[in-house]
Order: sequence, then structure tokens, then C-alpha cells
Amino acid sequence: MPCSATGVIRRHPDIRLLRRPGDVDALVARQAALLDAVWPLLAPGGMLVYATCSILRRENADQVAAFLGRNPGTEVVPPDVDWGARTGPVARSCPATTGWTVSTMRVYVGQGAPDPGAARRRADRRAPPPVSAPRRCLVALALAALLALPPPAAAAFELPSASVREVEGVYLLDAVARLELSGPVRQALENGVDLHIAWEVDLERYRRWWLDADVASLVQRNRIEYHELSLQYIVTNLNTGERRSFTRLASALDSIGTLVGFPVVDSVLIEEPSRYRGFVRVRLEHDRLPLPLRPTALFSDAWDLESEWRPWRFE
Repeated sequence: MPCSATGVIRRHPDIRLLRRPGDVDALVARQAALLDAVWPLLAPGGMLVYATCSILRRENADQVAAFLGRNPGTEVVPPDVDWGARTGPVARSCPATTGWTVSTMRVYVGQGAPDPGAARRRADRRAPPPVSAPRRCLVALALAALLALPPPAAAAFELPSASVREVEGVYLLDAVARLELSGPVRQALENGVDLHIAWEVDLERYRRWWLDADVASLVQRNRIEYHELSLQYIVTNLNTGERRSFTRLASALDSIGTLVGFPVVDSVLIEEPSRYRGFVRVRLEHDRLPLPLRPTALFSDAWDLESEWRPWRFE
């Protein structure tokens, strides 16, 4: 069950620093919603195990008490374990205290009281009510209106601006990209798949009577990962090792999509600036995905996330 993980702070000390009081409210509501969604699916006499790695009463005893209040006739079965101390329906591991850290685990086991009519009542609750003819007409009109709407814009990487400036004998590149992840890519990220997003820079020298000459190719790579315990998006600049954390995915993507002062080339190597031009783009790197995901990324439009090449010139 998703929880605040306050019982495993010793192994994950970042929880103590990153958790906020408001996080617990959201987690308690999510736990209750999951319990209410799973409970009707149990067969008569079935057993539901509720387990957390939290030491907070709100996520344990209070959550179970609230669930029992919403489901009359539910029977609580004491856990059949040979470890830890028992307090009513609670099985608690022996606390191991190290400094300010207390590591515990609480497990609740609940069993629905056998009831021959429970399955029929659950089926009745899930069955949709009869729909009248006028309501069917309204539903049909609403569906027609939805079908007439233009399709939503696909997730994409866009690069509206890029320019260079000379600072202390070095040309620096500034660029801004708008990054948006598709549903499957975002789902993969939130399920533990690290994503690598790269800025690629190519520099060419113009030649009148022959193909342009490649002068340099540069890459700045960023890794974004999601930490479920701390509810944080971590962005790492793989060129410099700098790490930053964000509570919102949009803020993390804005950080990756802002390239400021990226060194391109020493100015002494550019004899005639007007004969040189550069190109820059930003893309999701498929070859750094886990192997099972690479075929999907190769053939799926949802994973085809890269901007067009944006040209820029030396000034």
C-alpha cells in the first residue's frame, strides 16, 4: 500500500528531509480509495491484507477503523505471525532504534464475514441503472460532439529559440525548449524507468564548391528519474554531475529544456564567423532505455520525442 514510508527512514534518510505534512493527507485519501476499490472484488469469505511501512497512526489503526466503519459486518482477523509484538489486529516488528531512527512494520489482516448474499449485492452495486430514452439521446449527442472535436495535440519537443554569444573568448549557446511527455512515457517514468534527454549540437563550416565541413559535435545529457517514496523528480546533468529535485514534473522538464551558457567552441578557432553555422536539437534517447522497452520506443509514435534541428549563426 502506498504510504509515507516513515518506518524505513533509516534506509532512506531523504524521506525525513523531503516529506511534507500535506503529503500524509493525500496518502491517507489514496489508501482509503484503494481499499474501497479492492474490497468489492473479494469473494465471500475472502481475505484482504493491508500492510504499510509507516509508523503513523493515521495510516494504520485509524485507516483500518475508518474502513471498518464504512463496511459493516467486516471481521478483523488477528495476524498469524510468530514475530514482533501484537496490539489487537496489529502485528508490529520489534523496533530497532538507531539515533533518531525507528524502523517498524505494521500489518493488518481483515476478512469479510461469509455472507451468501454479498456477491449478489456487489453485482447489483456495479450494475448500471436503466437509462431512459431521452437520456440515451443526450448521451448520443454528447458522443457526437466529442467525436467532432479536433484530436488533442500530441506530446512533442519543440525548440523555438537558440542563439550564441561570445564571453571571454568562448562562444556560449543559449536555447529554450518546450518538453512534453506522452502518456506512455510519463507512465514509464513514474513506474521507475529513468529517461535520458539529450541536447545535441552540430557545428559546420560553409564551403562554396563542396559539401559543408563538420567542425564539431557536442552532447549534453540529462537523466530524469522519479522517486516514489519522496514523490520527487530528480534531474541529473550527466556532463557535470549536478543534481536537482522537483516536486512537479513540469518544473523538472523546464529545467532540462533551458540551456544557458553551454560552451560550443573557442572564438580563436572561428576565423570567419559568417562561414560557420550551428544546429541544435533536443531528444529522448532510445538507446539508453531498458532493453525490453527499446522495440516499443522504436516503433511507437508516443516514444518519438525529439525536436527539429534549430539553426543558429555566429554573430
